[in-house]
Amino acid sequence: MNLFIFLIVLGFPIYCLTKIMISYKKLNTTELECGFSGVEIVRDILKRNNIDNIYIIKSGNYYTRRYDSKRKVIRLKPNDFDGCNISNLAVCLNECGHVLQDNDKNVMFGYKKKFDQLIDWLTIAAYFLSVWGLLADFDSAFAGGILLFIIVMLYHFAFFKQEKESNEVVLKELEKVNALTNDEFKKVEGFMKELNLVSFSEIITSLLAIYSYVKDLVDKQ
Repeated sequence: MNLFIFLIVLGFPIYCLTKIMISYKKLNTTELECGFSGVEIVRDILKRNNIDNIYIIKSGNYYTRRYDSKRKVIRLKPNDFDGCNISNLAVCLNECGHVLQDNDKNVMFGYKKKFDQLIDWLTIAAYFLSVWGLLADFDSAFAGGILLFIIVMLYHFAFFKQEKESNEVVLKELEKVNALTNDEFKKVEGFMKELNLVSFSEIITSLLAIYSYVKDLVDKQ
């Protein structure tokens, strides 16, 4: 694999995550003027949509945040559960969007929730096999990593629109709450778009890995 492309494949997701972390930290210092927490605003949105069977809990795992559609639970990191700033609200809204889609029986969300955990593991395996195959000059391992990258790419490509629509739906509901200033709303909207960078980065890095693999095969002929 071309070393430059390989470094991009490894580095681009790290760049996207770093960008999100920097924005999160920056917005984490901006308290909402209304004084409400992200959890309180989300509960208001759910109430307005007659959704009263969702539990919002503080996760014991500091790195976990996810909507569990089977148990009807939104798990949030402690700081996002307790926080009253823009980044905390954006994270809460991101999960709330999934709840709204689940409540509306969104077909794509129905499929996505079945495979989220599996794709997380396949992504880790794809990087592991690719690095192992490259460093050990083990073609079979490298080919296996590329195959997993293809699966991951197709998954994120298929559900990228669903994630985008999830954010759009919940932002419309946020407007109805009328709890934020115009500046706060724009910052929340901007940060939620950045959260979609994770899926976008997986698509780009998978395409680069596949391109590099195909290029190597052509060069060997």
